[in-house]
Amino acid sequence: MRLIIEILIFLTCFINYKIWLLSIADWALLALNAIALAAGARFWSSPVKKAAGMLMAAGLFLSLAANFWKPYFSMGQFFQSSVKLLIYIFSIGILPGFLKEKRIGLAGVLKHYIYLTCFSALFQHAAVRLFGRESWPLYSMGSIFFGYMTDTSMFASGGIMRARTFYMEPGPMAVHISMLFALLLFTEKKIPVRLHIAYLFCAVSTLSFSAIATVCCVYAAYFVELKYRKHVLRLAAGSMALLVFLAVLYCSSDYIQNRVMRMVRMEDYSAVLRTFGTFHALLDAPWYGVGAGNHAAYFMRFGKTEWYNGTGEFYNVIILSALTMGYLGMAGLLLYQYYFLKQRPKLLFVFLVTQGGWGYLFSTPVWVFLILGSVLISYADSGIKPLCWKKIRGTGFSGKVIRIR
Repeated sequence: MRLIIEILIFLTCFINYKIWLLSIADWALLALNAIALAAGARFWSSPVKKAAGMLMAAGLFLSLAANFWKPYFSMGQFFQSSVKLLIYIFSIGILPGFLKEKRIGLAGVLKHYIYLTCFSALFQHAAVRLFGRESWPLYSMGSIFFGYMTDTSMFASGGIMRARTFYMEPGPMAVHISMLFALLLFTEKKIPVRLHIAYLFCAVSTLSFSAIATVCCVYAAYFVELKYRKHVLRLAAGSMALLVFLAVLYCSSDYIQNRVMRMVRMEDYSAVLRTFGTFHALLDAPWYGVGAGNHAAYFMRFGKTEWYNGTGEFYNVIILSALTMGYLGMAGLLLYQYYFLKQRPKLLFVFLVTQGGWGYLFSTPVWVFLILGSVLISYADSGIKPLCWKKIRGTGFSGKVIRIR
């Protein structure tokens, strides 16, 4: 059973491909909930978690009451997104305690996924070099396993290769890997150098502006510590290494130079229109939101403007919660994040940064991050060592070890 749980946690990393209305990650999360309920797990709720859940539920219902009669409103989109949020709220109430009791080796699962993604990115680059772009979909993990029938997102202007591995686009891959790496970086006592290398390769291979910014924030949070002299020296050394790395990366790629200059001139399509434009869109949305899942339909009527790209893609999870569920829903989301990550301020900072790189509010990444983060922080603070399934013979649903070799 422990191995099954670890496999399901591994599958929660596959966030993009849908089977029917839910992603692979959603189905894995539902399976974990079923196992937890079968094992007798209870929906434990502190006053803070209860308040956060009630705020989000209130935001959902208020946005429904204020928008269901409007021409742009889609009840189907609202229902699908609301059901997902309710699943996530239930999961975040039941799974942390269950996983802590089982002492699942979450860190090992996340490390294996990062290594697999690094290998897949390396394979994509090697295959393109050997066989050329015309060999697609040979090198595309997305087309082989997940049916992504276009390679447009994998090639920048000038034909520059951008890895996306199991994701629809390179940007979401870089941000998601950064989230998983940050969980390990700020909860494990020590992580191997090869994991740093794998993470950096995953991020750089996407040639994503969000990836570069996120890498800087991750390592800035990691190195900024000024209590002792050794911390100052580590900060200086780390900052110098990061500056050299960024300088080499900038000088070696015309694509990155163009992206940076377009960003400075506020001309970049994704970085400006979808990131900064998300905040601008908040000016047009009512305080009670436009309804879960209805943000794209609402803003389609504005068309393409200086700040809005006309597709409804917004690259900030927190602002998207305000756009869809109003300020009540956003307050609930922020309360959840503070409650689960308050013991690790650096991890909370990095998490807030990553949320500015995409708009996956109605998908698992944010919620799985909070669940796994809660468990890993608990392990680190209490000194609990996860059990390895290979060393266990005959464990029951109660989590008690019958025999350990």
